[in-house]
Amino acid sequence: MVAIDYRLGLKGVTKVGVTNLKPMENAFYMAVADCSAAVRYLVAHATEMGIDPDKIILEGSSAGAITVLMTDYGRCNALDYTADLPEGWKPAAVIAYSGAIYSTRGALKWATPPAPTLLFHGMLDKIVTYKQITFGKRGLFGANAIVKRLAKFDYPYSVYRIPGIGHEVSVAGPMTLDELDLFVRQRLINGRTLFQDVTLRDTAVHPTKWTKMSVGDLYKKK
Repeated sequence: MVAIDYRLGLKGVTKVGVTNLKPMENAFYMAVADCSAAVRYLVAHATEMGIDPDKIILEGSSAGAITVLMTDYGRCNALDYTADLPEGWKPAAVIAYSGAIYSTRGALKWATPPAPTLLFHGMLDKIVTYKQITFGKRGLFGANAIVKRLAKFDYPYSVYRIPGIGHEVSVAGPMTLDELDLFVRQRLINGRTLFQDVTLRDTAVHPTKWTKMSVGDLYKKK
């Protein structure tokens, strides 16, 4: 297990909105660039650290989930912000809790196949949208939108949709170890190609006040 630190591009920023997307874009790109640099370091030092570079799984929640999803999306499309990734490297899988992909090119499209992807998302999430928010060709695409596009191009996926819950899913990792184990065994050990779409009502995921907040609540203009 390696915890990747990344720069917080929105730290101290108080004005973010549809007329000022640049700070948000920069924050996404900075985090993905730092994730890519960390992967490059791990691959370069794989032997001394006892790491198999072909079995690295990228996992994150909330901002971290956006980071790992965009790292693989950028890799598939050779985008500038993933330039530090080792040439030819591909994650063994991507696991995202309450994540999304930000695109400036309209609907999501992968030039090369993405890694096996496991998504957990609350269907009422207002902090990292479960659906999609678009501004012209720019857009933030949550689990529901990602799965629609993966299905369109016949790329396998696993998604757990949590009804009645918002951003609480971002802290639900410890409660989903069985689902993680199943995904790893099916996809990475047994090599099965599956399209798995589950609506999961889990009483262990408790609603909380802060996770009902919107992005506007978090970044109020001063």
